[in-house]
Amino acid sequence: MNRYAQLLLYIAILSLGPSSSAAQPVNLQIGGIEGHVFNLRTMKPLSGATITVVVSSPTGESSSLPQYFDNPSGFYNVLFTTINMGLPATSSTVTAYCKLSNGRVISSAVPLYTTPQPIVYRRDIYIELPRSYSRCLPLDGATPGQG
Repeated sequence: MNRYAQLLLYIAILSLGPSSSAAQPVNLQIGGIEGHVFNLRTMKPLSGATITVVVSSPTGESSSLPQYFDNPSGFYNVLFTTINMGLPATSSTVTAYCKLSNGRVISSAVPLYTTPQPIVYRRDIYIELPRSYSRCLPLDGATPGQG
């Protein structure tokens, strides 16, 4: 099931929740962040990167969306709703992590530069890999580390 179908199923399940005359309507808005991950040295798409989005609130709290992975062409897309973004947010950062075969993890982050809105943002990410590497391996842990 693709991400759009999963999100539509999620919205349908939310709409089936308990009904009450006192229930407040949910203002559910959908947005996204998409782009490509590139090897900065070669400018070629980088496959296998792990993508995370961290959202910071005005109170200084932060939350992270689930991890996503780019496809063989380096493309990624992250869908979000106002529910899982925890709006209002003051900033968001998209980070790509690349695990190398020697176990080292290299990352690069790109800020969203705006409060997340229900639109699709385009953010390409460039990771500088050592010369002998051209792809990423899946991360083992739940939280990527900085290499």
